Amino acid sequence: MLLGRLGGGRWWCEATRRKARWQAVQAGLFITSQPSIPTRIPSTLSPFDKSRTTLTCLGLSTFSAKDAYACLSSVPFNPAVATRFLQYYNQTLQLQSTVTQLKNPPKGYQQPAVDVQEELATIQKRIDDGFYGNQYTFEADVQLLTFALHDGHVNLKAGVLAAFSFGSPFEIASVSVDGKEPPKIYLTGELLKRFSST
Repeated sequence: MLLGRLGGGRWWCEATRRKARWQAVQAGLFITSQPSIPTRIPSTLSPFDKSRTTLTCLGLSTFSAKDAYACLSSVPFNPAVATRFLQYYNQTLQLQSTVTQLKNPPKGYQQPAVDVQEELATIQKRIDDGFYGNQYTFEADVQLLTFALHDGHVNLKAGVLAAFSFGSPFEIASVSVDGKEPPKIYLTGELLKRFSST
């Protein structure tokens, strides 16, 4: 663990840096890297402002979801560049050993089948048809395909989607009431209150 001393007698460590980043995400702050000079955090700040100030001390900036989305949506789309990227991504995915099995997964496979070639062709058709109005919508489609593979060895963090880390001030949980019904989404805090009062 890395320890250091900041002004005001506060001790600092790498674990504290990770904890501060997580608390900021829980507070609904949207984070991007940017160098900054560490300062002492005034004790009179609200918890929300302390999270923002902590992030600034860590060299991170925070933005509202509206501003982050406006920024992401403002990046123009270049169909020629997108087509070249899609060709490159297709070649890269061909090195993944599970791609052929994903189209027709074996019995008992717990995820839906995905035809990677068909999905890439759909994205290419959207490029050709002028469907994408900005870079963000294109990259979101490619990211959804990446997630559909359900493979921890396949990851894509690039382009405009890498500019921000998104978070929410609320934890959510997917819970089945009886273990048989399909799960529903709940706020974790509300679930904990409900179960602690019974």
